[in-house]
Parts: sequence; C-alpha cells; structure tokens
Amino acid sequence: MKYRLNKGVRVHSRPELDSPTIIELDSGTIIEGKVVDKFIEFKALIVFGEPMIGYVSEKLVDKIKKEVEV
Repeated sequence: MKYRLNKGVRVHSRPELDSPTIIELDSGTIIEGKVVDKFIEFKALIVFGEPMIGYVSEKLVDKIKKEVEV
C-alpha cells in the first residue's frame, strides 16, 4: 500500500520509537510498505545494492487510496 507522510519524520531501524534513526524524510514523501506493529515497514535505503528496511509510525502517514493519472 502507498502512504504519504503528513509531516517530516525520522525513519527508525526497528518498529520502536527509541530505536536508532536511519534517515529523515520530508512531509509529502510517498512510501510503499506494509503495517507492522503500528509502524509502516518499507525499503528506506539501498546500501551496497541491498535494501535497508525502515519503520515510520503509522500515526504520521495518510493512505493513498488511488493515484490519478494525468
């Protein structure tokens, strides 16, 4: 499912708010992931050709229902 960040967020390395921050993303960024323990799990970075999984609190995103093609 696709989500849009509704504010600037810190992407965590585990689904816990006190886990280390991987990267920060700006408001309006679109991510694609799934819900895991009240967090959205998604591919945050590509490191040495491998995806690094990151977690964002579910409270900080809005679901994108359908994308409109122009």
